[in-house]
Amino acid sequence: MQFGSTGNMVLFGAVPVIMAKTTELVGRCGNAVLSDVDIALFFAGPFGWVSAVAIGAVWLAILALEQTSLLATVAARSNGMQLGTLESLRFTARRSLTILRVAGRLIAAS
Repeated sequence: MQFGSTGNMVLFGAVPVIMAKTTELVGRCGNAVLSDVDIALFFAGPFGWVSAVAIGAVWLAILALEQTSLLATVAARSNGMQLGTLESLRFTARRSLTILRVAGRLIAAS
């Protein structure tokens, strides 16, 4: 099915990036192996708050780009055109700076 392919591709590409970034930020804390309590204490500290905000910003940016890609596919289909996964991602990539600006303004306004 065409509608789910772009979203799944973006989601499956984004999750490893976010997890790698989270692991890197927690690793900078100084401990190689952390228990659940250590991770909770990490996010309760000042560096953890900054990390959580940074990870949240990356996640929201990915969601904004994913929604744009999906909306491009839906808009093309409603106009009687077929927009594939790569074309949808190219559409989103060409407009990514504008999309992220709008998403930032929406987040700042809320």
